[in-house]
Amino acid sequence: MRNCVRRICEIVLNKFEYILLCKKTILLLTSKGLNSKVGREIILNRLDKYCEKRNLEFMKVLIISNASNEVNRIIIDSLIEFGFNLELIDVVDGRNASIKRYNCYDLIYVGEAESLYELMSILDSNLKKIIKDSKENGTIYVGASAGATCISDDIKYVIQDFDNKSQEYDNIDTCGIGLVNDIMILPHYEDEHKENYIKYYEEIENINLLDEFSDIYNIPEEGY
Repeated sequence: MRNCVRRICEIVLNKFEYILLCKKTILLLTSKGLNSKVGREIILNRLDKYCEKRNLEFMKVLIISNASNEVNRIIIDSLIEFGFNLELIDVVDGRNASIKRYNCYDLIYVGEAESLYELMSILDSNLKKIIKDSKENGTIYVGASAGATCISDDIKYVIQDFDNKSQEYDNIDTCGIGLVNDIMILPHYEDEHKENYIKYYEEIENINLLDEFSDIYNIPEEGY
């Protein structure tokens, strides 16, 4: 499985960075979103690189965020200040009628929330196909916290630990978007914490996560 993943992906990984170039899609995964100072610095600095040959004014943007209206306003304003066109920004917030005018987006931003709630919002809004099809469209996918975990093909262990309501999820389908397969994404985890996380499951839950997934990638609290 590891070899298969490597054939379709180029992985650039160091202490502070995890960027996955999956076919034509650029995945930027962070622990913090555009609603925080640290998140804005990380995301906008990387977008400055990824978008250097694109005309921001004509890029279609989809925001998926289940945060408050105030937080969503910060996210939108951050993208507008960066150079994106308000008229081409669609928002799905899980509360109001979803606005999605296009079948293809140049930038997809999925923000912070409970992982399962964020995933259900994507599924309920019929956005999974749009996101998966982005592999062939050169789309930039930015996933912050829950938005990062959702790209895996299964988020069972993540929702048990991060959402803290595991007893409610026993009979729920936890299949993720599937932009990457057989890889677990752990936001908010430093390198040393990842090792403790794996050890906990092995000693307490009697589960070897490295048998469940070909790789586990952690994203530092203030990294990507």
